[in-house]
Amino acid sequence: MIIRSGGVRALPAVALVLTFGAGCRRGPITDGETPTSGYKPVDGRTLTVPLQYQPTQQPSGSYGVVRGEVFVQAVDDRTEKGAIGQNTEKAAAVPVVAADDPAAFVKSVVVRQLQSLGATVREQRAESTAQLVLHLTTFWVNETNRYRAEVRVRAEVLDPSGERRWEGVVVGTASNFGRSLSVVNYQETFSNATLQAADRLLSDPACTVALAKRDP
Repeated sequence: MIIRSGGVRALPAVALVLTFGAGCRRGPITDGETPTSGYKPVDGRTLTVPLQYQPTQQPSGSYGVVRGEVFVQAVDDRTEKGAIGQNTEKAAAVPVVAADDPAAFVKSVVVRQLQSLGATVREQRAESTAQLVLHLTTFWVNETNRYRAEVRVRAEVLDPSGERRWEGVVVGTASNFGRSLSVVNYQETFSNATLQAADRLLSDPACTVALAKRDP
């Protein structure tokens, strides 16, 4: 979705972290809904997930070659930055938190896809012919009988002076089945949803034309 404007696995060692004396959150959170405030561990439990790229799906977009020299920046614009998901299989939900920066994770996936399409990714803005700014607004997995993820990014392509060439919103979703509270399954589901968002971004011709454009 893009909106334009202009096998059983063994669990890794990282598992449930117990923190005692925590408060309670207010009311249930519905399937797929990201909390906006007051979200705290229930029964003192949280699951910490290292954000490692572990996709189980392949890119599915229709791409052209990207000829630009691109500087990529990611900004975490999520309203709730304290959690990235929840397990609601029982009455007491278990919050899921990230061991790493979700915006940096999204950036790494987009950079990987850009490079696979022929783009040169620059480390310095001054060396680029286009800037790709990724505003991460949703990064969430809800675990019930399945893992369901949504990754939503508002993206901008700017010229070297900062003028906007293109803007759009891309949404990646993923569903996965696995063991309860599995770090690996969270990693896979986030990876698949982020990859889908990156695919939708870079298969948009208006976006790739803006990335390849060179100003006189």
